[in-house]
Amino acid sequence: PEDNSVSLKLYYSYSEENTSNYSWTQYGKNLSNGTNSWKFKPEEGDGFYSFKIEMIDNKGTIYTSEIYTTYISQFPLIELVIIVILT
Repeated sequence: PEDNSVSLKLYYSYSEENTSNYSWTQYGKNLSNGTNSWKFKPEEGDGFYSFKIEMIDNKGTIYTSEIYTTYISQFPLIELVIIVILT
């Protein structure tokens, strides 16, 4: 049988100012056949996060996705509690 296994790696880069000076950090564990998601928690806080995924096939060939950048703002729990109490 043919081996179609792949390994996926998620990388992210953080920037307060949306710069493209990427300093990539691998996030979480590698995913392989059968597992298919990461739950990203922005440890650096509010800011711009860029993401890319590397896929490594069974022959060791590396494929890299396009870079996706988004702004993430963490909603403080204290403010959430105040809003709920006021409504």
